[in-house]
Amino acid sequence: MAQPPEDVEHLYSGSLSEYESSEEEEEEEEEESALGAEEALTKAEALVAASAAAAAAGLCAVCMEQPHKYCCPGCGCRTCSLPCSKQHKANTGCTGQRDRLGYVPLQGFDDKQLLSDYRLLEEVRRVDDVARRCRPIAPKPQLPPHLAGLVYQAGRRRVRLLLMPPGMHRRITNTTRYDLKARKISWRVEWAFPSAGIH
Repeated sequence: MAQPPEDVEHLYSGSLSEYESSEEEEEEEEEESALGAEEALTKAEALVAASAAAAAAGLCAVCMEQPHKYCCPGCGCRTCSLPCSKQHKANTGCTGQRDRLGYVPLQGFDDKQLLSDYRLLEEVRRVDDVARRCRPIAPKPQLPPHLAGLVYQAGRRRVRLLLMPPGMHRRITNTTRYDLKARKISWRVEWAFPSAGIH
């Protein structure tokens, strides 16, 4: 029997027999959990074996009474009715959908598998095309309040005002402003006479 460490022996308020009994209880709990896991595993194995025997006999793998009519696309379990199919999904956690990306050996690759792969590729192509067509519209750049007000007031006066991008020389030197009190636009106008060489 393992002896408690010195520091534990000093800190432990009970006797040595109590310490040993606690160790024995832990060991018993571990053994019980291991036995429970083994029992669950044997039950699962028995259920699988019974289902395989029922399938070999042509019976439903759930109720094991009626002949099977349906085959689960996900796991191949054969059932006789909708309630049995639902019970099968509840017991095993099966989704009922075939794994379209699962490995298929060359011996099991037939026309059905080829058609399934082709449809999968077509679906991927369609989803990609829809994603490209339905891209969200890029948000418009937000203007400062004074420039946004200027564009709005110019539009009310039937003037389409276009602004240069930030950092451009013309936008920096442009002093056109909207006077809120006077409700007037003060335009900056540059006259250019190319024939006379005056800009």
